[in-house]
Amino acid sequence: MPTIKTLTASRQIETRWGDTLQKIAQRELGDASKWIDIANINQLKPPYLTGDPIVSNANVLLYGDSLTIPSGGGAASATSDPDEVFGKDAKLDKGKLTAANGDLAIVSGAGNVLQALSNRVLTEQDELLYHRKYGSSVRRIIGKKGNSRSGDIASGFVQRALLADSRVAQIKSSNVAVSGDSMKITVSVETTTGKIITLGIVDGFPA
Repeated sequence: MPTIKTLTASRQIETRWGDTLQKIAQRELGDASKWIDIANINQLKPPYLTGDPIVSNANVLLYGDSLTIPSGGGAASATSDPDEVFGKDAKLDKGKLTAANGDLAIVSGAGNVLQALSNRVLTEQDELLYHRKYGSSVRRIIGKKGNSRSGDIASGFVQRALLADSRVAQIKSSNVAVSGDSMKITVSVETTTGKIITLGIVDGFPA
């Protein structure tokens, strides 16, 4: 039976996208081996942290959730630097890698979330053999008669895809504008840190 450590002082931090308890222990406490203390204090069980809302429960936290750790030194947490929870990735331009200063360009913070959401909408669901649930079905609307019904269906496809990213807390608004054969969907989402990000989709592709 695991020992639940009693805290004399503690603080709350926000977990970051892709975190492990070892990373958190090293970053916040300066000692990766203290991850066991963090697991016990928070009564966590394997896999401890996840990006999948279906897997998360009282004993498995979702990236972006708060975590109790012992008071102590460490680098700035996601609470003081909320964009850190969004992680970093290679910057893409129309699906192609870009360069900066002789190396791959990097996008981080809210820009990384926006890029990730755009990629998710752009990818047709079932297109990736080993990630069949990734992507959206909005491009199935292309070629259909543009009307309020097809607009609502397309908006639903986009919203479902965006909510599948665990960094998205909720959809704040979704507006559809149909003009002839063209359709524009503008969706605003609230992230797990409270930041509002707006994504535009024109005829099934991110604007």
